[in-house]
Amino acid sequence: MPLTINEVRPAVLQSETQTALIDYLEFRHVVRNVYTFDLRSDRVAELGHSLSSTFTLIKRDLLAFAEFLENLSQADEKEA
Repeated sequence: MPLTINEVRPAVLQSETQTALIDYLEFRHVVRNVYTFDLRSDRVAELGHSLSSTFTLIKRDLLAFAEFLENLSQADEKEA
């Protein structure tokens, strides 16, 4: 999702958002594939504290991509 596909679509997620999400993806991997009773409470707290700002980044990027899709749809309607 952070890659631009030339002549198809822009990146859905900005690099800043991708970087923020990597921590959550790694945490998810640990929870799903390792022992959940061995979680580091400090790491869980850290991810919890940054969740709001990460959500803000995701929301910004998805709204921008939705606007791209809307503009694309409107351009298609004008051509038809």
